[in-house]
Amino acid sequence: MNMILLEATLRHIVERDVTEDSQHGFTKNKSCLINLAAFYNGVTTLVDKFKGKDMIYLDVCKGFDTVPHNILLPKLKRYGFDGWTVRWIRNWLEGRSKTIVVNNSMYKWMPVKSGVPQWSILELVMFNISMT
Repeated sequence: MNMILLEATLRHIVERDVTEDSQHGFTKNKSCLINLAAFYNGVTTLVDKFKGKDMIYLDVCKGFDTVPHNILLPKLKRYGFDGWTVRWIRNWLEGRSKTIVVNNSMYKWMPVKSGVPQWSILELVMFNISMT
């Protein structure tokens, strides 16, 4: 089911121009290497023209854990995903809980209100949509 939803989601993203042209993750005929080459080309062009640019590097390695469900789901609706798809994704995201264990002491289980399930094939796509 995840693979079917992934293919439909990627097709929808392309048809509706949900992501920017600079987005390279999960984009047909683009990759991280192509993104790096485009970035390098842009920076060297500016340097050659003696134009300064400020850059900020962000580490989003924990970004998948911080995708708020209450922001992602309305974005899916705004980008024209049908009601069935949005409900399926809501059910996939909600109803999960987490706890912490420290020195064999387990803390109270808490509902998960943000983040996408890790190791899912939909993880990166949902993160990309939440960042648009």
